[in-house]
Amino acid sequence: MKGRIVSVSYWPAPLRYYEAVAADRGSYNEVIGAMEQAAQAIKASKPQTILILSRYQLTLNDALGFSPQARLRGAIPLTNGTTFTVGLETDSVFNQALQLQSERMGIPLTSILDSLPIISTDDYLLHHTATIPLHFLSEQGLTNKQIVRLTMGRLSYEELYTFGRVVQLAAESSGRRVAVIGSANLLPNHWVNGVDKNLDVNIGIMQALGDQQPRILQELGYPAEEDYSLRTAAFVLGAVSGLNGSVETHHFSSVNGETYGLVQYKLKQK
Repeated sequence: MKGRIVSVSYWPAPLRYYEAVAADRGSYNEVIGAMEQAAQAIKASKPQTILILSRYQLTLNDALGFSPQARLRGAIPLTNGTTFTVGLETDSVFNQALQLQSERMGIPLTSILDSLPIISTDDYLLHHTATIPLHFLSEQGLTNKQIVRLTMGRLSYEELYTFGRVVQLAAESSGRRVAVIGSANLLPNHWVNGVDKNLDVNIGIMQALGDQQPRILQELGYPAEEDYSLRTAAFVLGAVSGLNGSVETHHFSSVNGETYGLVQYKLKQK
């Protein structure tokens, strides 16, 4: 079967979700429902490989990073004293295809372990931005898939959009059916005189994703406090470009001082 991207989504990563289950799940029901719906759509697309973003404590300034480890693990301590863990094998074939296509397209992609100082063993673990989507996928029975872990670098929107197209080429050349999960928090609430200064930017991100218009990101610029949210959106827009994708889920809400957004695209089946 010909390889291709079969699912593209921009996921929220609510760190407080696990606390909410124990203390205040009701407030998060809409967010949880949106993530469950997205996980069901990803399962229905029948991917072989999950490409997921997972940041490190440090962010690359001039490249994207991939994780070369053969197996990756994520863990989040729960409020009931237990720990949710997930461990998945790395798709080395797709990793290699990404490296080759990135080189051809002039996008810097490097091994994260060669590029960042390892501060602690925590740097080897999947960040909660990846662990949370994988948790929802595991609830849908997608526990036997391979993954490719990427960490976003401070590249331009144009470069990250192009890298989204690189993923398309890598999927085709490797023969893999790939689900792309652009997991990232929206900008946190920043209250000044009773006004959330980041609200307009977050609305702009969601508008760009909903309209599939990367130019909106250019209009928003590069907020000084932002490393991931807008850059992840640029990557996601590149990954879905040219695939006849329509918005299947577009969720935007604010819960307990955090803003959450999820966009799941429905791709035309070939």
